[in-house]
Amino acid sequence: MRRRDIIEVLMVRLGVDGQGAAALEPRLAVITDEHRLRDLLHLALRAEDVAAFEAALDGE
Repeated sequence: MRRRDIIEVLMVRLGVDGQGAAALEPRLAVITDEHRLRDLLHLALRAEDVAAFEAALDGE
């Protein structure tokens, strides 16, 4: 799975679009390690919503 694909799956899983995607995408764009993105994808699968995902992202 390519980096861009992982980010797109994250956005879909979190139900983020429009303004929310514009706010979250720059935070994900700076992550260049594909393994880290995969870890975030697993985190998104466990998160209840975008706020929970962002809190976990900030906490790591």
